[in-house]
Amino acid sequence: GLFPFLLEDLCTSISENKMEMILSVYKDSLDLERQILQRLPEKKPYGVIIYATGRKELFPYYKKVVEMIPNTVFVDRYISGIKSNYVGTDNYNASKEMTQKILSSDFDKIYYVDTENPRSNVADERKKGFVDIIGNTDKEKLSVVIENDSDDYEDFMKKLFAYFKKDLKKHKKVCIYGHNSVIIREMYENCYKEIKKLDFCQCVCFERPNISVLPNTKIIWAKQNIKGMAKACADLVSLNNKEKENILFPAEIIEE
Repeated sequence: GLFPFLLEDLCTSISENKMEMILSVYKDSLDLERQILQRLPEKKPYGVIIYATGRKELFPYYKKVVEMIPNTVFVDRYISGIKSNYVGTDNYNASKEMTQKILSSDFDKIYYVDTENPRSNVADERKKGFVDIIGNTDKEKLSVVIENDSDDYEDFMKKLFAYFKKDLKKHKKVCIYGHNSVIIREMYENCYKEIKKLDFCQCVCFERPNISVLPNTKIIWAKQNIKGMAKACADLVSLNNKEKENILFPAEIIEE
């Protein structure tokens, strides 16, 4: 959900900084390394902006990219153990704020779904923000954390949908808290009949899920500061590695 909007604003920000951008969509680490080596201009300041995943197997490659091009900027994911520029959202405090909002309603059950595997710091920050609030309330007994313990994402999702279709029938007012809009959309589409029968359903996530909400549904989502993130990325590249910075932008919490 983030990348297309970020890319659009990156083009504008980089142009305003009087720089040129080459877009590389890479298949794997070796492919991006090849692209960078082929396109690296001679005697010109050069930066790389990587929309990063949290996959552990890519960490050694990310380190190599930073060695090749010191003014590398990682977006969305902070890659632990690598000294580089990072631009992202304050996931921890955004998660806490969204969690505080959901506790204003009296739910029969609160589901927190963790789909990240391998785990990333983005998932950890969002989960910690949720746990730090929900764990200090009497609603702890009403919450359930469902984690992906499988390398097979599709298998995990099938089991998840089966669980929800069965468990939702036991309740009237529920909250489904997912890390991102994708998990909420898939949950909503696959459990539509069960959700429709509820008295009230609240969906909570980062980014706005692409769903048409039922009358019994309310959405709370974190809107990331894309323009601010794009400008920060362009500014950090233009610094040509004079300093390393971690820049976090607070998210705006939207209620629908």
